[in-house]
Amino acid sequence: MLKVRARRKKHNMRVAAAFDLLADRGGKHADEHRKRAAKLRKCADALDIIDVPDDQGGVRTKLRAHYNCNLRECSISQAARRQVLGRYAADVFATAYAANPSLRFIHGTFTVPNVTGGLLSTTITRMNRAFERMVHSDDWKVVLGSLRALEVTYSHERKDFHPHYHCFLVVDGTRYFSKQYDDYKSHADWKKLWERSYRHDGLIVDVRVPKPKRSEDILGETLKQVLKYPWKGATYEIKTADGTIADPDVIETLHLALRNRRLYAFTGILRDAAQALKAKHDVDAVDPPLPGDGDVMETWDDNPADIYPAPDPNAEVILAVTPVRYQPPTAGQPADYVFDERTLSTNKDPENDQTPR
Repeated sequence: MLKVRARRKKHNMRVAAAFDLLADRGGKHADEHRKRAAKLRKCADALDIIDVPDDQGGVRTKLRAHYNCNLRECSISQAARRQVLGRYAADVFATAYAANPSLRFIHGTFTVPNVTGGLLSTTITRMNRAFERMVHSDDWKVVLGSLRALEVTYSHERKDFHPHYHCFLVVDGTRYFSKQYDDYKSHADWKKLWERSYRHDGLIVDVRVPKPKRSEDILGETLKQVLKYPWKGATYEIKTADGTIADPDVIETLHLALRNRRLYAFTGILRDAAQALKAKHDVDAVDPPLPGDGDVMETWDDNPADIYPAPDPNAEVILAVTPVRYQPPTAGQPADYVFDERTLSTNKDPENDQTPR
């Protein structure tokens, strides 16, 4: 658990260094880049290893950060956000399924041609408009609801970006897969629909019924594919003579192209279910994005777990706390977290004996 967190923290430090380089260049975004670098460095720098009781009478260990930056460029915040979004989206589908047990879901990927960094932002805007046209077309009526997520990858060889949508599409299983109705759409039908909506020929589309490989949780596996990170470390990291670094030009292009954008969106009955679920949690349900989705920067900086917290009936029962702090990699030693005696006194609960193990 700590090894994985340390690797993600190492990625964060590389991205922070890239933002500092961008700030050093000056320009109108220099102050913003410097602040993001500071947040990334502070994020999960100090952790608490907490032991709490589990439902079976045993002990469960979890990590708690002293500070979470909740930035899109942060590998740690993205991983936590993905868990929250996956749990939230699964509950949204369960809410819709309870009202209509005949619902079935399919996974769709809709792509556009690769573009240079200068065209990435306008291309994403064009994709959003194309998706809206597709949703309001007659051919889309077979889709009762959907969850759309944007992902952007980068090719260091071609020096271009590849934006595309991963979609969770909900259909009426009794009609879509029955020969008695005309609801079913072939691969060619989906391809033609997306090309007509985007107004471009030769686009790659992949729509299929998900099949479990190593897990019986088809819903969970599908949502993992849909709710991928907006971008991955492999997208922006490059190897140099001095080691692996985050490419500052790629970081800046992705940041400016995706800032203030909603990267996830519900439609149809899933949007209705999301409204009902948010109303249940006393959250503004007028136009609900996914929690912490961040169509504006201020929203993104909010912690999604505060809006939709993980169920934890034993959250107040802490058996032990061990404070640790990030240690950067050195010659022959990988990045890791080590015991931090300086923060031990600040983590003690006077009502519980939290002696470090």
